[in-house]
Amino acid sequence: MMDYAGRVAQADTYPKLLRLNAREHGGDIALREKDFGLWRVFTWNHYQTRVHDFALGLVELGLGRGDVIGIIGDNRPDWVSAEIATHAIGAMSLGLYRDVLDEEAAYLLSYGEAKLVFAEDEEQVDKLLTLAERVPNLKHIVYSDPRGMRKYDDPRLMEADKLAALGRDRAARDPVTVTTTAKVIYRAYQLGAVFFYVGLRGNVLELTPPLTLSEAEAEEGVALVDRALTDVSNGLVSDADVAPYMMW
Repeated sequence: MMDYAGRVAQADTYPKLLRLNAREHGGDIALREKDFGLWRVFTWNHYQTRVHDFALGLVELGLGRGDVIGIIGDNRPDWVSAEIATHAIGAMSLGLYRDVLDEEAAYLLSYGEAKLVFAEDEEQVDKLLTLAERVPNLKHIVYSDPRGMRKYDDPRLMEADKLAALGRDRAARDPVTVTTTAKVIYRAYQLGAVFFYVGLRGNVLELTPPLTLSEAEAEEGVALVDRALTDVSNGLVSDADVAPYMMW
């Protein structure tokens, strides 16, 4: 188990923290949800898989960095999975209470130019469908509970499991290409190096470290990058190691 500084270096966002928890505690219980009086459990591995599938499903629908994605419903596993998946693709999440008034929902979703909303169930879908003309940017409504949904025939509607399936299909059709640069960054983070910016110009790797560094810390950072380069050259970092984290 790494120390606090190491965790901060590798997990400075919620998607990265989820990835780290799944790697360290994959089989442990992360979430519980009561369904028909019975508790369903979700391990950290289940949690990460759901987020990963949602994230790629969102990308498949054309969403990405800077877009706004609404979430309305109860506090449940698909809510948090949707929120972290939204952050993983660089989009912004907009949470709404399940009892939000129609006028309030219309204002928030319209002002935020939300393109997709995760809705929990029939009640929330009903609310969103009545707002159609007032939320012109809303193209997709993803619902988690399919009960009572058969009567609807609206092209914007999609079950959450179908969104996840789109994500799995995309992953199978278009696997992530792992670059040498990605391997160096991955290994450097493992060793404890923290960067604000990483880029590649020609064959030169450009790195921006934290703004305040002592001379000793700068030398240590250079040494870590040098070790990461050596480890990658020696084949100590595989494509399989890095591929699951390329979107995060």
